[in-house]
Amino acid sequence: MPKEKRDIYLSDLPWEEALEKYMAFLQEIGALAPGPPETVPAQEAAGRVTAAPVYARISSPHYNSAAMDGFAVKAALTFGASEASPRRLAVGKEAFAVDTGDPLPPDCDAVIMIEDVHFVSPEEIEITAPVYPWEHVRSIGEDIVATEMIVPANHRLRPIDIGGLLAGGITEVAVHPRPRVVILPTGAEIVEPGGIPAPGEIIESNSRVLAALVEEWGGRAVRRPEPPPAGTELVKT
Repeated sequence: MPKEKRDIYLSDLPWEEALEKYMAFLQEIGALAPGPPETVPAQEAAGRVTAAPVYARISSPHYNSAAMDGFAVKAALTFGASEASPRRLAVGKEAFAVDTGDPLPPDCDAVIMIEDVHFVSPEEIEITAPVYPWEHVRSIGEDIVATEMIVPANHRLRPIDIGGLLAGGITEVAVHPRPRVVILPTGAEIVEPGGIPAPGEIIESNSRVLAALVEEWGGRAVRRPEPPPAGTELVKT
């Protein structure tokens, strides 16, 4: 009886050359183009790649705020205060109680830490050291300035970037679509997980490994249990 004809690989290529040819083929058919951008909520964009630079809409903070609990003051009123010559300030007129994050009252440009205050009476405090302009103050734009670039194009967004986007007033961001990778398990011997394979059968696991890698790298894995009908387009994104 004639022997059954077998498919035999007659030649192989070095890995680098094979990869170069494969990438050239993908480029030729347009599979490497990122495709039209899509808009997603900023808080759900971690791991996505920006399709354009993103600029802050507002500054962060967008007002001069107290960086410490204490009293907001005009720094010049505290100059000269010392242990030997304490300075007293009128509460509600020259010194204003603030908590961390509170906006500074008008004409105030510094905060005296609560630990450095001696309460003479409910209407008056005493200090023994001066504060200087903008001491213990988070000034406008300390973290982010309105109109400045938060992240560039083609940047994979990290969790810390999400915080920056939201702090800059960005609630949506344009990102490249996730590339789809179709995985085709082949072989008459492979069977689906979930049972005890018979002799000659092998549980199909490789496609799951590849799919998990694709997802880890930011793509979308499409696993087909068997080859699709002839003529099916597999390279669209």
